[in-house]
Parts: sequence; C-alpha cells; structure tokens
Amino acid sequence: MPNGLESPQLAGLNLLHDGKVRGTYNGLPGRDDLLLQFVSNRISIFNFILNALVPKKGEILAAMTVFWLTQVLKNFKSHLVAFGPDINEYLPKELQDNAELLRRALIIQRLELAPIEAIVRGYLTGSGWKSYEKTGQCYGHILPPDLWDGAKLPFPIFTPTEKSDDDPAIDHEKVVKLYGGVIERVALQTYMQAAEYALSHGIIIADDKEEETVDGIIGDEVLTPDSSRFWDRTEWEEAAKKKKSPPSWDKEFTRKWGKGEGIDNLDPTNPEHIAKVEALGLPAEVVRMTQQIYRAIFYRLTGMKLEKFQREVMGIADAKGPNVNVAVVIGSESDLWQCEFGLLELDKHQRFGRGEIDYNVISCHRNPNELRNFAEQENPDVVVAGAGMAAALPGIIKSLFASFGKAIPVIGVAFDSNPPNPRATLAAQLSIEELPGKPVILQPDGKAFTGKDGFNAACKLAIEADFKPEAIKEQKPAKLHEKLPIGMFRQS
Repeated sequence: MPNGLESPQLAGLNLLHDGKVRGTYNGLPGRDDLLLQFVSNRISIFNFILNALVPKKGEILAAMTVFWLTQVLKNFKSHLVAFGPDINEYLPKELQDNAELLRRALIIQRLELAPIEAIVRGYLTGSGWKSYEKTGQCYGHILPPDLWDGAKLPFPIFTPTEKSDDDPAIDHEKVVKLYGGVIERVALQTYMQAAEYALSHGIIIADDKEEETVDGIIGDEVLTPDSSRFWDRTEWEEAAKKKKSPPSWDKEFTRKWGKGEGIDNLDPTNPEHIAKVEALGLPAEVVRMTQQIYRAIFYRLTGMKLEKFQREVMGIADAKGPNVNVAVVIGSESDLWQCEFGLLELDKHQRFGRGEIDYNVISCHRNPNELRNFAEQENPDVVVAGAGMAAALPGIIKSLFASFGKAIPVIGVAFDSNPPNPRATLAAQLSIEELPGKPVILQPDGKAFTGKDGFNAACKLAIEADFKPEAIKEQKPAKLHEKLPIGMFRQS
C-alpha cells in the first residue's frame, strides 16, 4: 500500500483488512455480525496498487453495488445491509452523518466467502482469449473453432480462479467438488440477468468476477468497472465485423497505460518492483480519463448521473454534481422555432446555478472563419449543434475541435425543414448518422436527434448525462500536389 493511500482510521472502529480498493472495519456497536466496508479511490492493476487516487471512484463503486443489489439482482441474497443515511443506525455517534461515509461506506453482513473468484464469461477476451489461442478451449470449456478476441460465446461459461496474490485458474469441476454447485449456478444466473439488463441499455457485459459463500450469498464488489468488462453494443458490433474486440468502458484504459509502462511484466511480491510502480504514479490525463469512463458507464447503466442516484436512490440529500457548461450552435435562425423547449430547459439549468449556457448562430457554409474561431477559442463541456438540409454543422464542429486537440462531445440534431420536406429531413439525419467513425453523439438506437423533440432531448442529455471521454485520434495526413495515381488502376 503506497504511503498516504491507506483507508482512514475511524473512531470507535477497527480496520480489520485494507484491500486493494476497500477497507473493512469491525467494532460496530453491538453488532459483531456486521462490518463496515469503505470504498477508497485507489486503483489497482496487475496486482499492484498504483500510487494515485481517482476522484469519486469510491462513490461510483459504492453506488453501483447499491444499484445492482437493490434494483437488478434484488432477488439474490447478498451481504448488503444498509447504505446512505441508513448506515447511521449502525455507527458510533461520532461517525454519524459523516459525508464521506454516507457516500462511500456500506454496512455489510459478515460472511465467510469461498476462497475463489467466481468468473463468468459471455464473450471471449482477456485471459480467456489467451487460453483459447493456446489450447482451442477456454480453461477446459470446449468452444467452436474460428472465434476471435471479442467473439460472443455460444453460452456463458464459468472459469473460476483461486483467491490469492496471482489468482491462478482452478478447474470449474474441481470447484463443484470442493464447494458444491451453488456458486457456479448463482454466478451464471446473476451474470445472465445483469447482462440482459445491460444490453437493454446498449451495454455488453463481456465478463464478470464475483465472490460468494458456498450457499450463494454474494459478497464484496458486484459488477463494477473494477470487476467486470463493459463494452458499448454499437462499438462491439462494428468491431465484430472486423473480428476484433472493442474498447472497454472500465479500468482497461488504466491497464493499457500500465502495459505501456511494463507493469504487466513486474512481480507484485518484489519490493524493487513495488517501489518502481509507486514511483510511476499515474499521469493526470489517465486519472481524468479513468474517472470519466467510470462516470459514463454508471450513467449508461443506471440512467442517472452519480449525484442524482445518490439523492434519489441512496437518500443523500446534499449530493450535488459538477456544473455543466453547454454551448448551443444552430446554423440558421430560421430553425429557431424548433428550439423553444430545449432552450427553456437550458435556461432553467443556468438559472439554478448548474452551469453556463452559450447560444450561437453560426452557419458552417456562410461563416467558416467564425466557426473555426469558435472551435479554437471555446471550451464548453458539451455542444448541442443543430442544422437542417445537409446538416454538416455538427460534424464540422467535431472535426474542428479534433484539429485543435479538443475531445469535446457534440450532440447532433437534424432539424426538420419548413415547409415540411421528408427528403430534406432525411438528408439532415443521414449527414449526422453516416459520418465516418460516428464522432457525433446519436440516440441509443443509432439515429440522429431530429426536430423540436430531438432538440429538446439533446439539451436534456447535455445536462443530465456523463459522456465517455475520447482519446484524440492522430490526424489523417493530407496529400497535396501529388502525382496522379494512374498506375494503380492498371491491370497486372
């Protein structure tokens, strides 16, 4: 554990165990059967605890555990007893109403968990893919030939590991012999139920890791970005056409950074290697991207920003999210009739002190210099860009942002024509939907926001959503004054 990252000492309680991410305390007054679990902002990869904190990570993981266990998997037995203000009932008086505990602590049942990680895979990737590459099987499970990294499996499979420093694989049949079949059954059932729910929200759960008692009571973390691999459904579909795996919406981003630093080749039991990893820290940009990825997957799964979930589900009345500054850009004032309700929503957002709204009318065809200046000089959190006819505006704004090294999300709106012209509306929609790489934010079904209802929905999304951060892509080089490539057309 890097110095200064330990879980806090809590008055009246004993820190029983300080894990990679969670600290567990006993000593709750009169309740030897219960524990307090405090979720830290630490992050670990390859069995190293990194010398860095990811802001809000502990709150997200705690809230996500509450979400899964109280809303999607509520029919399964778990360790969860209390969360939010309800934990006060179990705390010593001096710890009650502690803001950090209300957001990051859970009261849990003391359980004796089986010493295995119950891993279920619905898709072939990670170490499962490596096993398949070597043997044509995935940890003893017979699978069809010609699968690829990212392929959907014909059925979910149980691939447990031992609970230890290096988590070696253990045969699934051996787990049944040692501990009975309940762990495997519950792990498969919870995965399938959660995966079905997530898919309805456009998210694929590629695999999941959970811990249970021998009689199937779920403990520790549940379906978080630390324990599961999440993919965007549309990104997976595009990647599957090329037989590749899509980018992950979890701590895989931090793992990739760690691989670039060679951490995956180091020994977490070697003091010299531990010191080397601690000295690396975690770059600020990786911290920022990781936090935004965690926030984005939480929003996609729950339909709420973290702070709204804390208020409405966890009962934390004073949970307040970050301000969101929104820039609105429309191509012509002739389309303003479609903006009334969306602009009223944004005005209310601004009047309540939740962020600033910047309203602009810039035609990408008639005001190219002004549009370029906007992209260069402005730094909103999100842009709502609406245009009619060919609707080039959203894509051009996104392209200009990229040229200035800015990864600012742009929500595209296809305005209806006036008088109505279905062909013109369709052209506007396609100009947004069919951009290469789909850089502009669309609706969950892959369609562009359209007309006045679409503009209203886009404005609400701008202030209510957390968006997945983007890495700035390397610009495609232009070729100027080249020789005519006549030879490439000739038959050999």
